[in-house]
Amino acid sequence: MKIFSSTNNPIIRGGAGAGKTACVTVLSKCNSSKRFLYLSFGRENTVGVKKRFGENVTSQTFHAFARKYLIDLGLLQNTNITPKIKSSDVISAAKKNNYHIDNEIAFHVIAMIDFICKNPVPISYCTHYFTGSNGGSELSVDKRQFAVDTFKYYWKYAFTDSSIPITHDMYLKRLSFCRSITVPYDIIVMDEFQDATSIMNVIATTFVSSPDYKTVRLGDPMQCVFMYQGAIGHRILKHPDIQLNKTKRCGVNITRVSNALIDKTIGHGDLVPMLPAEHEDSVEVSTLKKHAVDTDEKAAYLARYNATILKAMITLNKLDIKFSIPNSLSTGYLSKIHELIALSQNDKRCSLKKLFRSLKDFKKHATVIDDKETLLLVGIVESYGNNVEALKADLVNIDKNQTSQENARYLLSTIHQAKGATYNNVVLAADVSKLEDIKEEEVYVIYTGITRARLKLILPTKLKELLD
Repeated sequence: MKIFSSTNNPIIRGGAGAGKTACVTVLSKCNSSKRFLYLSFGRENTVGVKKRFGENVTSQTFHAFARKYLIDLGLLQNTNITPKIKSSDVISAAKKNNYHIDNEIAFHVIAMIDFICKNPVPISYCTHYFTGSNGGSELSVDKRQFAVDTFKYYWKYAFTDSSIPITHDMYLKRLSFCRSITVPYDIIVMDEFQDATSIMNVIATTFVSSPDYKTVRLGDPMQCVFMYQGAIGHRILKHPDIQLNKTKRCGVNITRVSNALIDKTIGHGDLVPMLPAEHEDSVEVSTLKKHAVDTDEKAAYLARYNATILKAMITLNKLDIKFSIPNSLSTGYLSKIHELIALSQNDKRCSLKKLFRSLKDFKKHATVIDDKETLLLVGIVESYGNNVEALKADLVNIDKNQTSQENARYLLSTIHQAKGATYNNVVLAADVSKLEDIKEEEVYVIYTGITRARLKLILPTKLKELLD
């Protein structure tokens, strides 16, 4: 129990592949009489590490823990759980309260729910949604009141009425209101804490402030890839009690690149530079197509955006090379690119035609709002020039070479999906940002992509300066 020698609530920062989970495994097995609760951000992580722990460890996501705890207390009877609330859900709930609202008000009610779920504030702060840059400033006073009343009604009955859909974040927020949380465990480990939201941190603080538990918060602030979902845990991990900085995953060359990324962008600050593993590795600059043609290596192709995965599927189909994707690409991307094709052909039946005169006009709009995902889709359409019928044919055969991961030459994945995974060879897509004027979150995404590689890393040309 040496990690508890100076504090009952140590914060452990571990670099990529530095043995964070191994630390928990050893801790649990050396203290078999203690009961451990292992909480993590994502389900993949809790399932993946479960077999490595001792029988004295219960492994759950924050959301699964919150749901079970509230059910046990009788505070959650609603089983109608949805990943996203729709306008029709809000309109139906409003009718139960004798309110007849339109889609505009429903949109703002959903935004208010999101606002409350992402901020450590009481429900009464829902009206603060209308202040600052949150939104709703264009609504009349009456419509704002309808929105507030509908929100309060929705929130009040969502936990008991199964006709009202509830999201995971809603019951996680509900748990954060519990001033004390009593669970049958001695030690609570919160892994991947860099991706913890402010609400998860409130729950964590409840455990940390209790004398009944020892807690461990661990993770890698450089792998915080969910800032767009409100992750704030990386700030806490930047000031650890213990640092694990020797990686067992990346060799000298890949480690040098990952350290150079930090040095050239945000600086190491309080973070100790990562020390490499002893095995040989290599770093090159190339593209997916060149790597596919010049070698017969199996590799993971990691991209920032789903649109880039779509483009890679087209490329590998033309080369007749087998690939695998961990989750089926959303049909939403396929329907959207078909809409863009119709717009480029000036098809009057295209829904976008009502808003934009041409694909060029739409591209200007996407550029103004900095919608990189959409711009990548536009780029795919533009790359075919006047021969967009060929693109249609390619999209029809998009799954031609898709196979199982075992039989595939390439695993195609976004960096977010690949978080926590390790591959011998990684080809990093060119849709990541250049280093000049790069945002902090983008640094974390690139770092996470780089450190998935164990033996060989293929960088895009725009990151060539990391080799200088």
